[in-house]
Amino acid sequence: MPAEIAQWREAVQHHAHAFPAGCEALLGRRIAIEGRSAEEVIAAFARIAAVRGPITLRQLSAFAFWGDSKVLDDRGELIAALFPQLQIRERALVVSVYLPEVCEGVLFIENQDTYTAACCGHPAAAVQLAVVFASGFRSSAERIRSPDGALLHYAGAGAARLREPFESWWFERAEPFSPCFSLG
Repeated sequence: MPAEIAQWREAVQHHAHAFPAGCEALLGRRIAIEGRSAEEVIAAFARIAAVRGPITLRQLSAFAFWGDSKVLDDRGELIAALFPQLQIRERALVVSVYLPEVCEGVLFIENQDTYTAACCGHPAAAVQLAVVFASGFRSSAERIRSPDGALLHYAGAGAARLREPFESWWFERAEPFSPCFSLG
């Protein structure tokens, strides 16, 4: 058995009391973090036992792993196996919505530069369209249309007046904002 694996298993056993569902999931899954020993990494996992949710994986990671919010990305199943009682929330998707004074439809944009240009009237065809930006694949995630899954931020001359009808359409799928267009 390589020395790294032996050190990992020893550290896991040392902190076994911190894992309410047992530590088997960690014994066979060494996680290396540059500049950190096996003992430090396992101690970070053990700190999670003190957390009372709900919490996102990014928040949990930043709390336990020296401010690094991405250590637990793609490790949700491991956390569920170690801490089944801990409620993990999905991250809300941040959506930017530009609402013009007069709104004749919705334009979905996945590129930030294109979104900011459209908010300034370029192309001219976008001047009377609500412009919605959520970067990349996030705009196609189902949770983007649920109040718990999305956080909408507004700008534009029509933001105060059109926010409520827009949210009614967005979250309840009412029909006042059509037609809809998409631009990458």
